[in-house]
Amino acid sequence: MLRQLTIALVLIFLSACGGGTSIPTEELTPTVPLGPADVVVVVTNTDYQTMDGFGATTLSLVWGTGLGNTLTISQRQRAIEAVYQDVGINLGGLEAATPNDLFGASSGYMEAVNDDNDPLNFNWSNFNTLGSDDMKSSLVDLAEPLGFSDYYLASKVNSAWGSPWLATLRGDDYNAYIAEAAELVAAMPIYWRDNFSISPRLISPMNEPLNGNVELRAGADKGDLVDIIKAAGLRLTDEGFTDVKFIVPASETEQRSYDEATAILADPDARQYVGVIAYHPYPYGSKYAGISPILSTSGSGNPDPDRIAVRERLRDLGATYGIPLWMTEVSNGGVDVRSFDGLRARAIHIHDE
Repeated sequence: MLRQLTIALVLIFLSACGGGTSIPTEELTPTVPLGPADVVVVVTNTDYQTMDGFGATTLSLVWGTGLGNTLTISQRQRAIEAVYQDVGINLGGLEAATPNDLFGASSGYMEAVNDDNDPLNFNWSNFNTLGSDDMKSSLVDLAEPLGFSDYYLASKVNSAWGSPWLATLRGDDYNAYIAEAAELVAAMPIYWRDNFSISPRLISPMNEPLNGNVELRAGADKGDLVDIIKAAGLRLTDEGFTDVKFIVPASETEQRSYDEATAILADPDARQYVGVIAYHPYPYGSKYAGISPILSTSGSGNPDPDRIAVRERLRDLGATYGIPLWMTEVSNGGVDVRSFDGLRARAIHIHDE
């Protein structure tokens, strides 16, 4: 599986490298006669799509305080060199605080607790920051010199299993719930700034909040997303983060992401804090989540028109507000790891995105 992932990442990187290159037409003139099945591909001097780069999850390299973090020093170094040096991954989310970083330090990862009843005060003794410490020493310190320069902090609000007390609070006091959610979003950037002198430009404050994983519970709706973005953005501004922007909403499907991003961006107070529109192409087995559906549609020359259309709507939404668009997650393609189909299908997927 690791080998397959590495091959796929190599393909992604090569795709990124080729995206902005112009080749003079004369250099592509064939030197042998063309047969009936031969094709000449010419790259012309046109405007190219601007791409921020390519990323990969870090969960396989660091997870919590030793939970699954069983690589030897040599294995870790080789893995990091493969991903961040050989392949050249430059983006990625640091999942150091979701949700395991926000557990009470005395609970032994068994029970999530509120740090205190004052959302304007950080009671750091009730924040388990060991996940951030692990991520910094076991990944960032090793990968940053190799080019891992544009990582973002995944400081996500999760009232499902990360901080279930938030769901109870929502029913009791909505305003307090929003303020506490803003505190959770702000905790990780503040910790990284104050302890590591690191302040990435982007923060991911939510993931599949209302669908898919449904990480916001207790009847949360799009209004919650707007209010959390506004409160968290203001909180970070008050804490001295004047340039940080959010990646939102990263919902389960393209359409749900479009609907939720539209609601967030329609509010000017929330919009000022948005730096990226993010989406996922799920559920499992859908046109771009599964390998077989990709090969049977785009892979056979017949892209699914509905999936193309929703991407056009997302693209146009970003263009309207001048905000980049990212596809931030896809996994579980349902393919035999010994098959070349996974590599072929993801190459097609990259093209379509």
